[in-house]
Parts: sequence; structure tokens; C-alpha cells
Amino acid sequence: MKKGISNLKNLKHQGFTLVEMIVAITIFLVILIMTMANIKSGNQKSELRLTSLRVASEIRDAQGKAFAAFALPIAGVSPRVYGVHFVKNSRDIILFAKPPATTGYLYEAGVDEILKTTTLGENFIISGMNEPEVLSCGGVKVVDNEIDIVFTVPRGHVYFNGRQPDNSCGSYNPARITLSHSPTTNDVIIEVNWISGQVSTTGIN
Repeated sequence: MKKGISNLKNLKHQGFTLVEMIVAITIFLVILIMTMANIKSGNQKSELRLTSLRVASEIRDAQGKAFAAFALPIAGVSPRVYGVHFVKNSRDIILFAKPPATTGYLYEAGVDEILKTTTLGENFIISGMNEPEVLSCGGVKVVDNEIDIVFTVPRGHVYFNGRQPDNSCGSYNPARITLSHSPTTNDVIIEVNWISGQVSTTGIN
């Protein structure tokens, strides 16, 4: 009988006390919060990466159409140029073509053929681009907070806001479009080389 009572007391002593339960729950909640924070941070980085790749893809699409002399779907003729139009503080990106009868290398609403308008997610905005003060040898001048990146048909020569690089320059600043992510304060920059047209992204970890 005494042996049974002793075993019962031992079982009681083997249980969790209230303090131990609180400590265990606290540790669990801390681990859970840290895990959720890491998941959220990872999702935001993925969102930033995918959006930057999406913008870069639009520029490459215009470049590819120019090299291929892709014909307009309605007129059935190859345009002079294909380009992408960006506006600061906007979420819209316009992929356009200039018909053969047009002149210049700047986007003209109501004149050029709009092939596609891509709207960035609500957490993103086009927050910046090259400005007039960076016009040192081959810099990109921004007019009315807009920038057009244009590729000629069929050779794919690059124009930034209607300009080609000056042959007297030894080096050139690329075109830069900055995307800002509002939930974080992270930015990503899309760069286009003025000579080769190569598109790259910076600012993604």
C-alpha cells in the first residue's frame, strides 16, 4: 500500500508546474513570431525580385521585337522602333511601337501603337529615373519625369529619351529606373546599357 502511494507522489512530481508551462508557451510563441517574420521577409524579397524581373522582361520584349522586325498585329507592317515608356510616380509601363510614317524616338500618346500596358502590383511604384543633373558625358536626361527606352528595327540600336550616345564619350551612364516597395523601404534598380541594350537589376539580396 505504501509503495503505491509513493509511486503516486512520484507521478505528481513528474508533471509540469504552472511556471514551467508559462515558460514553455513563451518560448513557443517567440519561435513562432520569428518564423512568421522570416516568412514575411522572404515573401517580400520574392515579390521584389519577381516584379523587377517582370519590368526587365518588358524591356527585353521590346528589344526582341525590334531585332525580329516583329510586324504590328493590325497593319501587318514592321514599325521603325519598339520601346518602353516609364512615368515617375506611376505603376504603369507601356510597351509601344512607332509606325513607319512617324518620326523621332519618343513615345507619343494617340500616335504610337500601344501593344501592352503592364501595371505593377499595388505595393510598387516607379519612384525614380535618371535626372538632368547626371548629364556628364552620356548621361540620360529625363523630360517631364518620363523616360523612353527605344530599340530600332532591325538592328536594335538603343535610344534613351530620343538620344543616342555621343561617339566622343569613352563611357556612358546606363538608363536607370528605380522601383520602390512600399511595405518595406527597399528599392530595386533596372539598368539598361546604352550601347549593348543589356538589361540588369541591382538592389536585390
